[in-house]
Amino acid sequence: RARLEAYHQEHVLEFESKLTNPQLEDFLDQLDRLDCDLIDSEMRKLDVKTEDTISAYPAENLEDLRSAAENTKACWHQLGMEAIRKGEVAVVLVAGGQGTRLGYQHPKGMYDIGLPSRKSLFQLQAEKIQKLRSLAGDAKEDGVRLPWYIMTSEATHAETVEFLISGPDAGVHRGGLPAEQVRCFPQGTMPCVSKEGDRLLLSSAGSLALSP
Repeated sequence: RARLEAYHQEHVLEFESKLTNPQLEDFLDQLDRLDCDLIDSEMRKLDVKTEDTISAYPAENLEDLRSAAENTKACWHQLGMEAIRKGEVAVVLVAGGQGTRLGYQHPKGMYDIGLPSRKSLFQLQAEKIQKLRSLAGDAKEDGVRLPWYIMTSEATHAETVEFLISGPDAGVHRGGLPAEQVRCFPQGTMPCVSKEGDRLLLSSAGSLALSP
């Protein structure tokens, strides 16, 4: 409590008397893991007023693939393949969501969209990456290094890792990609704060509200 008071956040304990002993222990553990210095620093940034300096990127510096000349497309393709070959490219997939809107209580990437092959969304993307490795690499070699970074969430991390890396059919699910080129990492979260930016918010009597 003293630590919370030092940062003017003792209000989060307002409902502690309504919690059971296990609930209170879990809540205190969550509070104990808070980086109060970091949270206080981020809150203070919300008070800083800055001028809006964002402007549109100059249209004259942009080119559209659909209307580009064929020789320009060929140049872009060559540059892209050279970058992959040199190990300068990685694929990042944001995959923290579950397929609840599809009636599927698992990571959305595991969803079978009804293809005759029964391939999941994860496998379809993995096979595209594997194809790129093959196209960019030497015909005598097994492709090139093209890492696949998959950002998960607390709700999807364990299942995603098992599906793509540690499970018995993981090799199939990742489309032949070597396991060492697949990296799953959970998305971090921070406590939610009030609109004024000075108070931590609760999601329930015994839990802080968190947001990515």
